[in-house]
Amino acid sequence: MPSDAMLETDETLRAKLGSGSRAAAVRCSGKIAAVMKFRPLDGADLVIARLGVLPEHRGRGLAKMLLHWLEDQARREGADGIAVVVPSSDASLIELFGHLGLDLADRGKQLTLSGELLDVSYLRRAI
Repeated sequence: MPSDAMLETDETLRAKLGSGSRAAAVRCSGKIAAVMKFRPLDGADLVIARLGVLPEHRGRGLAKMLLHWLEDQARREGADGIAVVVPSSDASLIELFGHLGLDLADRGKQLTLSGELLDVSYLRRAI
């Protein structure tokens, strides 16, 4: 089953975006194939809130394309870099973002929507 990110439509994205959050998408044959939500963090970095690629479109470089676009957007906005916060226990996700050029910058704790205190890794790439 695709992640919630891939169940979003143009309308649901518009409805959810707020508080400075934004989105970018890649379309293939007129349909969303990959989507990324992001937000500025204290004027320093643009931080990825969600990145998803439909399974049938994986391995085609769409996530990398979105990250390159975000890096260009960060430059246009005068940001210092791009970043993502991921669970420290998710080695495959850390490896994926490492493969996409983001390096471990910090570790910490983050409160989830369910109230759980989660160990997280802050991965970033300076621009």
